Amino acid sequence: MTSLLSIALIVPYASESGGFFDDTLLGALCSVARGAGHRAELAHVYYQSQCGETVGNTAAHVEDWLISMAAHLVVIERLFDPTPLVSFRSRRPTSRVLLVSRGDPFDDLAGVDFVLGVPGRVCGSGTRRTPTTADIVTGFSALLDSLAHGEETATAPELYRVADNSLVSTSRQSRRSSLSTELNQLSLNPELGQVDIIDSCTAPKMVRKTLLGNSGCPYARDALASPEMHGVTLPDDVPVSRLGCTFCFMGGDYQKRPRDIVVSELVEQALWITTHAPTVTELVLADQHPLPYLAKGIQRAHSAGIRPIRWLFSTRGDTFLRQRRLVGEAIEAAKCAGHQIEVHLIGFEAFCERELARYNKGVTVHDLLCVVEAVRTLATMHPGTFHYAQARAHSLILWNPWTSPEDLSESVAAIRHHGLAELFSDLGSNRVRLYPDVPLTYAAARDGALTQEWESEVPSRGYAPGKPWKFLDGRTRFAFSLSRQLKERLGRETEVAQLAATCDLAVRLATRGADFVGTERSVMCELDTLAATLAELDSERGADAPPRGCDLLATPVVFTGACNNGCAHCSNGDAWLPDDTPALRARVQTAQGLRSAILFAGREPSLHPAFLELIAQASNNGNNLVGTVTNGRRFAYERFARAAARHLVGVSVKLHGTRPSITDKIVKVDGAHDQSVAGARALAASGVVVEVRAPLLRHNLHVFADYLDVARACGARQIRIEASLDGIRLDALGHATNAVIALAKRCASEGFPVEASPLVTACNRFDRLPIASGQRNAWAESGPNCNGKLGLRNP
Repeated sequence: MTSLLSIALIVPYASESGGFFDDTLLGALCSVARGAGHRAELAHVYYQSQCGETVGNTAAHVEDWLISMAAHLVVIERLFDPTPLVSFRSRRPTSRVLLVSRGDPFDDLAGVDFVLGVPGRVCGSGTRRTPTTADIVTGFSALLDSLAHGEETATAPELYRVADNSLVSTSRQSRRSSLSTELNQLSLNPELGQVDIIDSCTAPKMVRKTLLGNSGCPYARDALASPEMHGVTLPDDVPVSRLGCTFCFMGGDYQKRPRDIVVSELVEQALWITTHAPTVTELVLADQHPLPYLAKGIQRAHSAGIRPIRWLFSTRGDTFLRQRRLVGEAIEAAKCAGHQIEVHLIGFEAFCERELARYNKGVTVHDLLCVVEAVRTLATMHPGTFHYAQARAHSLILWNPWTSPEDLSESVAAIRHHGLAELFSDLGSNRVRLYPDVPLTYAAARDGALTQEWESEVPSRGYAPGKPWKFLDGRTRFAFSLSRQLKERLGRETEVAQLAATCDLAVRLATRGADFVGTERSVMCELDTLAATLAELDSERGADAPPRGCDLLATPVVFTGACNNGCAHCSNGDAWLPDDTPALRARVQTAQGLRSAILFAGREPSLHPAFLELIAQASNNGNNLVGTVTNGRRFAYERFARAAARHLVGVSVKLHGTRPSITDKIVKVDGAHDQSVAGARALAASGVVVEVRAPLLRHNLHVFADYLDVARACGARQIRIEASLDGIRLDALGHATNAVIALAKRCASEGFPVEASPLVTACNRFDRLPIASGQRNAWAESGPNCNGKLGLRNP
């Protein structure tokens, strides 16, 4: 006798964001269950966290939901927290739990009865087979049929029973069907927009869905042939991905199917999703090698009537370079269809040759930089059609057991020099995950890096954490801990500078005998003191404080191109932007639309060949107030200064020292100091309001109070203090605080205005235009934002 089942499918999320973990696979299985007449419901569970720790009562809410459904079968794709499953099973012993995996590793089987999607071994190749979606759909159908008959005798490919936390294989004699056969029997994803939400009041709108393509990855370089893997022995009883990247479980087994079948399946899925989920704007191709069919897929999608949408695809960097022709064809197909494409995931991993060798990436740092140049060029050539950095899902793994501070410094230096921060949503958090089916795990075992528990908290939710491991270099352990604390205090916007400062300190520490804990505590204490000191100058002040400066809230137009200084601490190019004239014109136009003052900033705006044209455009015949942040050197040329002064009302001049011997050493240009002072004086003589930017740098801290003399020599009306962590060095933060206090006291005694940028903005506070009080009052009365939204502030 057949019974109808109640099936609860759970999709866990680490946070209330769109992310790339969606419910496509479980949605397909939900439709399988409903198609067989069973009751099936899908829930999105949002785990709340504070400071890396899970908070709230989510587990109890999940258990309550399962009880309310009287679930016979609970289906999960990722096991964040087994607590509600174990508790639910104790209250309902006849219920069963199924863990579904597209080959992703898993660490804990607590409360789980079946696992579907367990990888096997590819005969004769010594690598691991990734389950196909067809295997999963077929196995799920077989399991439902078995449970509906009151039995647990299902036999299907990739289906295992769990016994004593181990996997027991079922028979593998069932047929292996094609995905198209299975999906043609389904109404795919009928539950779209009808999911239960647990522990979220602000669940994100569904804008991104995954399309299920081919399984596995075609990259098949033998990891054991790498010198980094010398002496590593792989186990015989565990399928290990010997081929491909040493940390990845998909290499060497790309299960390529006929192109027409894959395209038909993807178009069918895309048509269903775009029809039934109108809020979806992005479709992610879950396929490691989609370029051969991408153009054809977009053309077919257009012919099928799929509305314009963004197609996100992943690829290896070297593959992207080799197959530029196919990329071009996909771009043209998207342009003709009114669609967009984005290469959203390239596995960069590191910009250090030693780290790339450990990962068996098969590419060099030069290769990766060529990839970046290629995608930037295509985005410039095909604006609005080709993208590469909007999703910012590219992979970077800065931390592994062997990482040294020198390795980390090499990657950070490349990221800074080439503006690579635009590619990554989270630069410094990702530690490598060591799973039983990847070779790097056994290299860690060889070198004694595996441990019983993590030295710090488990990596962020979303992936199984893998086997715990430790850093083999104590300086790196220190750098990892300190960098996380800095990011928690200062946010992600200045993370490159934070990492650079951390690397600098870690490299200078002794490998043995250093007091890492005491040093870390001292750095964070001095950091908090410096932050508080700057914050006091950026808030209401007492009578003994220096007077406030005068400025307007402004919209920055950022340049990332050339600079005639060579400051090592410069963060203005950390994230790249197109610096061609059309792109800058567009940024100016956008700023004008915001109807506020406009501030040109970033690298050195005055060097751009269209600078005078752009400030004239921004000024719009004097209808907008325009200024710039500059090193001032080009304004030392009188004709250029006079031409610029016709359109500028305020200029913030960056002076890195209080005397030539200091400034010229920092910027690495002889005569730079005198030229900057001359430029500032020329602007002031032309009626432009001049502010001197005084960055806290280790070379100028001992004479920082002399900035008052420099400001007067420049004809400046105020000083703005700002802090560069890597320019100061983390073990000199206390000296920086004393320097700020010394300058503030001197300016207070002589009545000279001072402003200070908060520590979280580092040297990138580009939303304040220095201005005369009379100009500001006139702007407040007759400017475009005279209703007070401009954020004017009294001096």
